[in-house]
Amino acid sequence: FNAQGVLKKGAQIRHLDQSYVSHSGFIRLAKSVAEKNEIKVQSAVRRGGGTNAGKIHLTNKAVPVLVVGIPSRYVHTHYSYAAHEDIESAVNLAVETIKSMDREAMDHLLMKNYL
Repeated sequence: FNAQGVLKKGAQIRHLDQSYVSHSGFIRLAKSVAEKNEIKVQSAVRRGGGTNAGKIHLTNKAVPVLVVGIPSRYVHTHYSYAAHEDIESAVNLAVETIKSMDREAMDHLLMKNYL
């Protein structure tokens, strides 16, 4: 049994939910950045629910989107639990991924070399 959203196992990289399918190039980039910077990450696939990524990734001619989440408990109540180290992992993953986005990475994500 492989659980999803395990506390203290790192930030979540969402591959799929009811509203969108993640950009495979962005997933590879984020996992590469995580490995290079020793940032703990875990994968998330959801049958239901969605995020703003569902609408954003359909904008214009499609926008590459990466959803980075923080595993938590009781999220739809008036309180929620999360591990501080997972929050740090999510922040570090976002920062390091953004820092890695040079022209070459952007062209690859936007598939400019293929058009």
